[in-house]
Amino acid sequence: MSWENKPNSGFSNEGVKTYYKGSQKLDKINMNSDLSSKEKSIYNFTRELIKLRKGSLNEFLTDFDKIDVIKLEKDYTIFKNTKNNESIYVSINWSDKAKKITRDIKEVLFSNYQTKQVTKTSMLPFEATIYKAKR
Repeated sequence: MSWENKPNSGFSNEGVKTYYKGSQKLDKINMNSDLSSKEKSIYNFTRELIKLRKGSLNEFLTDFDKIDVIKLEKDYTIFKNTKNNESIYVSINWSDKAKKITRDIKEVLFSNYQTKQVTKTSMLPFEATIYKAKR
């Protein structure tokens, strides 16, 4: 991720030819603006996800022996992990297009979209959601 809204993303001096061109959206997507953002940002999203992994969902997100793959498609993946008769689902849309799919969502535990945007009948572009199902 770009560090600053400067030439070469703040990693080297201006005028230096870099191997990697960098983001075309440097003015909007850079670590400095991400850190200072009060809205959802990549930095804050990652912090929240780490808290879940270390906290209440630790067993579900770290024990890979009991993971069942529900859907494994080119553009999206859904899997579940079951512990003590409770299942947690993770669905990820890897594409930049919405996907029509049915999910039996009871409660959204975490998402990169606002909870009200997550639906049972589709997945938003690049959506990643952790949820409990009604079953």
